[in-house]
Amino acid sequence: MAAINGKTVRLLALAGVALAAWVAGTGTGQAPPPAAATRPGPRASTRFDLPGVGATLLKPFEVFRPQVIQDKQLVGYIDWSAKKIVAVGRSVQAGAGPAAALLARRGAATIALRNATARSVGVRIGINGRIDALKNGTLVVQALVKDFKVTRTYSRRIGGRTWWYAEVHVPMFGIKGVAAKLFDDQLQAHRVLARQWRRAVWVAAAKAELIAGDVLVIDARGLGYNASMYPLVLGGGQILIDMETVPKATAVDHGLCAYGTTKLNFGELQSLYAAPPSRVELAAGAAPAWQNVDGIGLDRLLLAQAAAAPKPPATGPATRATTRPRRKSRRRAVRAIRATGKDKSVLVVADKDALKLLKDPAAAGLARGGRVLVVVDAAAAGVEGRLHPRPEGRALEIASRLR
Repeated sequence: MAAINGKTVRLLALAGVALAAWVAGTGTGQAPPPAAATRPGPRASTRFDLPGVGATLLKPFEVFRPQVIQDKQLVGYIDWSAKKIVAVGRSVQAGAGPAAALLARRGAATIALRNATARSVGVRIGINGRIDALKNGTLVVQALVKDFKVTRTYSRRIGGRTWWYAEVHVPMFGIKGVAAKLFDDQLQAHRVLARQWRRAVWVAAAKAELIAGDVLVIDARGLGYNASMYPLVLGGGQILIDMETVPKATAVDHGLCAYGTTKLNFGELQSLYAAPPSRVELAAGAAPAWQNVDGIGLDRLLLAQAAAAPKPPATGPATRATTRPRRKSRRRAVRAIRATGKDKSVLVVADKDALKLLKDPAAAGLARGGRVLVVVDAAAAGVEGRLHPRPEGRALEIASRLR
């Protein structure tokens, strides 16, 4: 019996060691997944509403958030990067103490809620103008905004007096956004104005894993371009990007693009690697940004990598999976040559660049996925503030003016 007990103890000890090694290797006590499945995807940006775009690629860009000024006072701003409308109300605190502060906060909140409708209907929705130029646009926004609450309250000391500020954030997109209520009406108005152009035919989009984290950048600086919720991009006399380029669900949830500013020149925008080039890339040399991989000609890159990279040992599928190089996210950049339309809300791309875009499967996938960043002038950040707070409530007859 003692021998049996000793054998049992040894078996239990061996089993315990095996179990401990298994748990330590996995961290969860579950079988480890294949090596390829453990790779994390690109981290999303918190400043830009561009799902699927890696935050590293967006680091060189700043948010585009023009202020709205009325009677020399800040009444809100339009965050074209996070895609939201912010209405601001302010109220001076009369007296000292918690009661006076509470009264001032309530006053600021009331004014912010009142301003929310005015700021929202003044947003440019597309080539047909602003939201209040759309049939029933103002009524729809009024019904939407009335259920919103104050998002943020803060105070500032100005001229020896305490002013309280309140902000109301109205999302442009999403279930509770403006687009969800106005998309169908805006699509009808857009089709009337856009029917003068042919719709371009894109090549089949690249697979999702081949463009993971990537973004298509359109450089619109120096053109006086005005941002809108549903922009129109032309090239070669054809429509490249508009409301019908992406699925309706994407257009309603996130729109077609985000807007930002940057100090990078266009050549640096075309640098498809977000990180500095490696020694292999520097040895291979530079090549035009189009039809290349990470800024280098594909043939030269493959030759350089074949000469420099050691061959992985043939020890089975698991080893090959772990030694496979990680794909880096890329920026694909194109420059707009003109902003047209009555309020310069239409972008035009050169014919040769439009042809390259249409033949690029990666660009097709990014355009159809709404993963587009339009770069505008930082100096334009105050342009919304010079607009009338309540734009005219009539349809803009601009179809004949667009070229």
